[in-house]
Amino acid sequence: LADLYDQYYGLMENWAVSNLHHGPDSGWVAVDAAGFKALLNSNNEYKSDVKVYLTEDVELTAITKILGDRTVTICLNGHTIHSSTRVFNVYGTLNIYDCCSGTDHPGKIYSEYSSYGSNMYTYRGSIVNLYGGELTGNKTTSGGGVVVIGNDASSSSTRTEDAVFNMYGGVIKDGKTSGNGGNILSFHGGAFNMYGGLVTNGNAAGYGGNIAATSGTNDPGLFYVNIYGGTIQGGTATAGGGGACYLLDTTVNMT
Repeated sequence: LADLYDQYYGLMENWAVSNLHHGPDSGWVAVDAAGFKALLNSNNEYKSDVKVYLTEDVELTAITKILGDRTVTICLNGHTIHSSTRVFNVYGTLNIYDCCSGTDHPGKIYSEYSSYGSNMYTYRGSIVNLYGGELTGNKTTSGGGVVVIGNDASSSSTRTEDAVFNMYGGVIKDGKTSGNGGNILSFHGGAFNMYGGLVTNGNAAGYGGNIAATSGTNDPGLFYVNIYGGTIQGGTATAGGGGACYLLDTTVNMT
């Protein structure tokens, strides 16, 4: 059964990447760095739903926000989104593709942010679907070197469901933190569903080199980790257990 899951979700990942046709009838819109920033309003919020692919690298200096009623779909197309602060606050839906995944020049998202979630922080009701590209970590002081599945309530959220991060492909790697969760941290509930891809080389001074999930004191909801495919490897946790994963008050399903 596990082999069937691996085959199915491997096909799904390959289908997602192979069907990224950027032709005039595909619905994709080409954007350069200026065009990417023009999609945002003065509060750095996406003004509408978008489906874009990058034609050059993008440099950001403020957190980009995806509100609860927005769906943002980005193909990195082998390019980089880099920010001096966290890249995304996600309240709505974010889909990340990269038609150059598996090549020598994959698209990447990374930042210089040194607090929770250097690449993204997901709020209640948000959905993130990672199909390709690399989310590369920074050294953070508080946990979640790459991604925080925060599940916090926010006035920017229009949904009440728990936050969900679906990983169909791509790579989450190289997060480092003096807290918990070198690559991925959750502390208010939500779910991480892994169907493919790679989570690797996270380092935590606390618990959970790659993934750490604990119950929050203000919102003690269970976190769900469902692993149907993909690989988690190479994490280290200095203070305690869980070089790969540290899961407390967490429901785990593996096939």
